[in-house]
Amino acid sequence: MKIRLPLLYEEGVIPPKSRKVRNASFLEWVEVEILELSPSEAPVAVEWDDQHHYSTTSVGGVEQRRWDGNRFYQPATYNVSRQPNVHIDVETLRSSCAKGNTYGNPLLSGIDWRIQEAIHKRLAGVNPADYRAVLTDNRSKAIEEAHRIAEDVIVVDGKVWVASQEPVYRLRSSWFSSDRTRYVSAEFIGADEANEKPSECFRLDKFDHMADHAEANHGGRPPEEYRARVIIPEALSYDDETPAFIAALTSEVNATKSGIGDHGRETVEAWLDLRDALWALEVSRDVDEALPATQAWIDVLESSGRKSTWAEAAVKRWLNRPIELGTYGPKP
Repeated sequence: MKIRLPLLYEEGVIPPKSRKVRNASFLEWVEVEILELSPSEAPVAVEWDDQHHYSTTSVGGVEQRRWDGNRFYQPATYNVSRQPNVHIDVETLRSSCAKGNTYGNPLLSGIDWRIQEAIHKRLAGVNPADYRAVLTDNRSKAIEEAHRIAEDVIVVDGKVWVASQEPVYRLRSSWFSSDRTRYVSAEFIGADEANEKPSECFRLDKFDHMADHAEANHGGRPPEEYRARVIIPEALSYDDETPAFIAALTSEVNATKSGIGDHGRETVEAWLDLRDALWALEVSRDVDEALPATQAWIDVLESSGRKSTWAEAAVKRWLNRPIELGTYGPKP
């Protein structure tokens, strides 16, 4: 499917009979290719209820992510104040592009009134013959970027979807319900964002594991209505365990580093082993190799009446992680 859209760009030019460089605006219409897939080629892989209708990508109170065997896609939507989100269809996308509207348009960005003004003035693309010199080549960059953006857009059953990250759970601060039961709420974020605080993030097929972790470490469980419906389990690939373990060991090592010289030899040696295990883990990504040094650190602290802040919780989470028994042995 081809979509025609306007590209507004600027070039540094030297006009005729002038020696000064000035920036001039140009408008060019280009056609980009949008991939059309059937529902079976890009099925809904996961979905969950948008509890408070805060999300900008939920439709009818439900969040959905399609998966084409390689990437996730979320609905392209727009919202009118105090109205439900509307899933953009192909005709709306064509109309928005023709008018230069950028709001809710996954193919256009920038200030829409400038694009619309350029369309109204019938600006044309840059013609080097009209100038003494054209010093930049923003036209090529704009066209290349337009085609790159189009590669992130698909159409399924006439509706527009945009490439997104794999969604994951992230635990949030605890709160009390009306019956004074303590809960921990959860939110859905992209896998890249999960790297900011991996110890509180879980893959979407691990709701029960997340709830157990929350109860053990935060004194409450997230409500059942936050549970996502995983329709295609093989679509989920986020490694929620290794980054969480690395983050816990990093916090443990850094928290003790400044005052390590004040401790006895046994504690110093255990800390050095923990640090070395962390460095090795960042390369190997094999948590089992780091377990002995981590457990030794926990034991040294306990023998002196102290408690590990992060390491103990990390070991417990790792050992209690759900294991799937595959054909060739266990896998997380």
